[in-house]
Amino acid sequence: MTAVHMNLVPMSPTEPVRASRGTADAAGVGGALLWSLAQQQGWGVAVKSAVDGRYLAVNPAMAHLLGRSEAEILGHHDGVLLDPMVATLLRAADQTAAAQGGALVSDHRIQWRGERREFQVTRCHGVEEGQPRLWLVWQDLAPQRQREQQLRDRKSTRLNSSHGYI
Repeated sequence: MTAVHMNLVPMSPTEPVRASRGTADAAGVGGALLWSLAQQQGWGVAVKSAVDGRYLAVNPAMAHLLGRSEAEILGHHDGVLLDPMVATLLRAADQTAAAQGGALVSDHRIQWRGERREFQVTRCHGVEEGQPRLWLVWQDLAPQRQREQQLRDRKSTRLNSSHGYI
């Protein structure tokens, strides 16, 4: 995997998230809602240590995205799981989110398993059981890009047919 592009966009400043429980319901009802919504939308969700970047929890979509089982991911950081260049860029985005506090949205254009892919990642820094954490939501932008292309194709077809080209 080779990183192509990364764009960081801070969201409105907020207090760090404070959570009191373990993985899937890390932020109580809000955490359970996030994991449920992510499951419905096919988004990858992960909880990482903000100190060393190790994965503490992932949902099935995130495991699929990384191409590994949950057991192969947990306890490891991106440097072990991904191409070094991609891992370096993702770690920089993680550190930026941790330093900023609150939430950060970043766009990543990456060569992923032999094809160019686009992801939007929301990182939220917070504290759980006294430890700094990052909650990440990965959204694959391919379906959105496909819909946009279909709309452009339909518009082009209509324009061409209205000018007698078809």
